[in-house]
Amino acid sequence: MRTRMLLVAGFGLCACQAPPSNEGISMAAFAEASFAEASFAESSFTEASPQRAPAPMQLTAGLDPVVAQLLRAMESAYRQERRVILENIANVNSVGYYRRVVETSIEHIAGADGMTFQLPVVKRVARVFTCGTLEITQRQLDLAIDGDGFFSVLRLDGSIGYLRNGCLHFNADGKLASNNGLIVTPEISVPADVLEIYVDPSGTVSGRTAGSPDSTTTFGQLNIHRFAHPNGLLFEHGSYRATDVSGQPTTATPGTNGLGQLKQGFLERSNVQMHQELMRLQQLERQHESVAQVLAHFGMVAP
Repeated sequence: MRTRMLLVAGFGLCACQAPPSNEGISMAAFAEASFAEASFAESSFTEASPQRAPAPMQLTAGLDPVVAQLLRAMESAYRQERRVILENIANVNSVGYYRRVVETSIEHIAGADGMTFQLPVVKRVARVFTCGTLEITQRQLDLAIDGDGFFSVLRLDGSIGYLRNGCLHFNADGKLASNNGLIVTPEISVPADVLEIYVDPSGTVSGRTAGSPDSTTTFGQLNIHRFAHPNGLLFEHGSYRATDVSGQPTTATPGTNGLGQLKQGFLERSNVQMHQELMRLQQLERQHESVAQVLAHFGMVAP
């Protein structure tokens, strides 16, 4: 009975978030150690390296199967949470990156003697779609959506993808493209002698050319897209993809139907708060270490 109560308490330590504390830990030293595990990239989302993760807990032989299942679930939840935090840290400077969080639920399972255990189950890893800070760049093809909405691009498989990253350029064919080379839809092309580009808040793209330096030519119209359930979007191969959960987007001119306006010469920074992520990681490691020590004391895992 005593062991099982400790297991439930141990899960609480692993799965619940207590108020953060800095006691006895240098934040600068902790940050340096954390950064060693993550590679940073400003132009694409980066996966954190798991190389320095603690070794998995080694369960001792002869454990009750329900107890073993509980311990494995605790370990899995810990490792997934840790990887998500490190990914957030790795993308603190990534344009248009939205932080991810692990959503868990509790399932109840019965042991051999009828006692009920709480089993942590990771439901999903969701993104927090709150806008990041808009940073001025003064670059003509840097566009930020000030409010709700996504740019659309043509993915390599021919499907439509969605981005918040408005760091754009014209490719060799004169077509407007994302920073990772995906063509913006609908296609907008400019002549080779373009001198200056203007993008107004409603998405109209115009400019001056060497052939007509005193007049403005309209090159196309940028639309943006809004999802009822953006948490259902799946990020893969450089852009978000619509799913059954996200539903299909509504498309409109920027600044209409509740969509944000465009700001030329700005980029949206990541919404990751570095201090917050470091505190979460710090707390998670403390909790995992405490649980491992308790379990080792009672002979359920190798010390």
